[in-house]
Amino acid sequence: LQGLGFERGPIDCEVFSLASLCQFLFSATCNDLNIFCDIGSASTKLVIQWAGECLFTRETQIGGNEYTKQIAAYFNLDFTQAETYKMAMHYGQLHDEITAIVATLHEYLAREIKSCIAEFVNTSRQLPHAFKFARLIMTGGTSRIRGLEETLASRLGINTFLLNPLTTPML
Repeated sequence: LQGLGFERGPIDCEVFSLASLCQFLFSATCNDLNIFCDIGSASTKLVIQWAGECLFTRETQIGGNEYTKQIAAYFNLDFTQAETYKMAMHYGQLHDEITAIVATLHEYLAREIKSCIAEFVNTSRQLPHAFKFARLIMTGGTSRIRGLEETLASRLGINTFLLNPLTTPML
């Protein structure tokens, strides 16, 4: 690589790990078109998989930290205090203003994911003629925020659920 003028650098393995999870959960004989969405603290990683093969990956720069930053700005809190507010909401201790902030960010994340899906649909030549996404499977800490699963299912029109790798059976 150095002879070609390239330098070694880090490789983001998270998307590859998510793609491997796709292949593990769904065998090559499965003809479902699935979306795996890892919603972490700093970003959201999306993998679209069909028949055991990873067809598309994308990363968008919205994650749990954006939720925390918005709460911090609204209530004039430091990041740690805002994170505590966000987690209190997760555990059902709702505050109307936090609920409104979180709902707005859920909508924004849904639009970002929808945009990634549209990019895949518009550029993919590997799709079956009549296709439908079977499910969107969420992972990552931010995916546990109250209301996100319902918002994504509603806005994307895709069966959506939270994957807990310790308790969710193979699909």
